[in-house]
Amino acid sequence: MGEKRHRFRYTWPEAKEICELDPCDIAMAQRLSIGPNALVRAIPEPMQRWKPPVDMWIREMYAKKFGEVLSEEPPPPVEFRPQVVHILPRNSDWPWPDDPQIPEFTPCDPGVDWDDENEDLEIAGILRHQRLYRWAAQSIAISLYAVPEVQSVAAFGSAALPLPNDISHHCADLDLAVWMSRFDDLKALQIAIWNGLGKIEEAHGVHLAHYEVDVHLIDFSTGLYRGRLCSFTVCPKRNRWECRVPDCGEELFLRQLGKYRFDYARFDAEPKVILMERARGFLVNMPMMEDPPPMVWLEYTDDDVPF
Repeated sequence: MGEKRHRFRYTWPEAKEICELDPCDIAMAQRLSIGPNALVRAIPEPMQRWKPPVDMWIREMYAKKFGEVLSEEPPPPVEFRPQVVHILPRNSDWPWPDDPQIPEFTPCDPGVDWDDENEDLEIAGILRHQRLYRWAAQSIAISLYAVPEVQSVAAFGSAALPLPNDISHHCADLDLAVWMSRFDDLKALQIAIWNGLGKIEEAHGVHLAHYEVDVHLIDFSTGLYRGRLCSFTVCPKRNRWECRVPDCGEELFLRQLGKYRFDYARFDAEPKVILMERARGFLVNMPMMEDPPPMVWLEYTDDDVPF
């Protein structure tokens, strides 16, 4: 047991067996963002008689945070019913809730003064920037369809919202929710996303960096949030403080953020645009890309995303 407990990485089945946990305990640990390594480390040593067993420790923490513990029976799978804002039936060519006409402005024209009188110019740049991220989202969804573990892909945040409701809510990045059946090969997920971004660059020479895409990974069978997809090429990356967050990298390239807790209620209420659903056979087409939108760097931040 001693040698086993000091291994560098554990899988969930191993932690379940070593800690003598049931499916409810595992579900509560995952919702608490406690990884399998932390569970094994929490096993009391022979001299630590004051420490509770791991299952009691999980239930105490869960009750303290959520007010009650899960029942003794394994929790039923959460039915996958995402809330969407796109027009039904789903449009494979243009799944977004709006298709605004973008004025023929050149936001980077040095001869134009950028001031409060040029709001139309600013809005045009915001819309062009949003369209670029929407193109990227469609291209990424098509690439992710080649990864068998990916069950659904949805865009949310600024890319999914009709703009401009408020010019401060422009697209500073692309937020994607990805529902997966397994998490043991996230490197393939990284490669698929890079390939999707590469197609946009090949089409018009417009470069989007991989760190501009925030991928939120969700367990398809339980609906539980598992973490972010890491943008580093190796896991863990040497001398990076991001890799020192507890439980970060429990599954390779599954990133955890310090002091971060996923807000399920706010995420469920967040408007989403479905780009791929494997079970229903739905997949968007490659976007019909016009002239590339100029890149516009503004002073605003993407504050409309709730996490």
